[in-house]
This record gives sequence, structure tokens and C-alpha cells, in this order.
Amino acid sequence: MFRTFAVLYFAAQIGETPMNTVRFQIEKYASVKEIQEKFSGFYPYLQVNFFMNRDGRKINSQTVVYSPEVKMMDINSNLIGGEFNLRDEMTVSELEKLLFDQFGLSVQVSRRSGNIWLKTNMTNNWALKEQNEHGRVISNDTPFTTAFRNVPFGC
Repeated sequence: MFRTFAVLYFAAQIGETPMNTVRFQIEKYASVKEIQEKFSGFYPYLQVNFFMNRDGRKINSQTVVYSPEVKMMDINSNLIGGEFNLRDEMTVSELEKLLFDQFGLSVQVSRRSGNIWLKTNMTNNWALKEQNEHGRVISNDTPFTTAFRNVPFGC
């Protein structure tokens, strides 16, 4: 038993990636929702949305958003699947470009701000970790009333 554990531990060490990097897999049979949930598992204050945009033009308010049930192969029929390194220091624009270049998927990352999701167009040069942390800080779920807990009534 100890020998098996040692071999498994050694194998894990050889293929190990840095702590701020994870291998992210895109499978052609995965749904939009499955990819979104997987991504949000790493960055809970970020959301990735998939758009119909075959030629790589800028995504705008006229662009069609795919529903959660749609499969990756329905978005891009040529998709064979694969994986990439999702890194904390990767910027939003790098992620969006990578997903389009490698998988033919048009995506846009949004950041949670309280109860709404904001597009990250103005902060596309921020790292994913930085975006996620900013979303966490902004979305602090502290009730409004606690800010005035020690204020005397009638002030």
C-alpha cells in the first residue's frame, strides 16, 4: 500500500503544473452550462458567455448569446476538443482570443458586481485572478443596515 501511494505521489509531482495554472478541457459534447460551471469553479466572480460570432468580429449588443443547453459542437461543428492552460495571470483578452483561435468559440467574460454581471470590456487587460478578486470585493454581501448599526436613531 505504501509503495502504491509513493508511486502515485511521484507521478503527480512529475506532471505538476504551477499552483496558479490548471489544465482546462473543452470537449465537443460539453454544454455551455458545463463549461460555465467549470470556469466559475475556478473563478466564482467571473462568468464566461458564448456568442454566435463566426468571423471573430467584436461582440456587441446585437450578437446572439447561446443558451446553457447548447453543446460546443453545435457552436463550432469543426471543434475536436482539447485543453489549454488556464492561468491566474492570463488576461481576459488573452483568454477570449485563445478560445477563439484554438477552438473557434466566441466568448466574453463578465465580472460579478453585487447582483449583476458587468462586461469586462474596459478591464480586458486585467488578469483573471485580479478580475475575480475585484468581483469578490465589489460583491461583498454585507447588508446595508450593518453600516449604520452604531449610529443613534434620529441622527
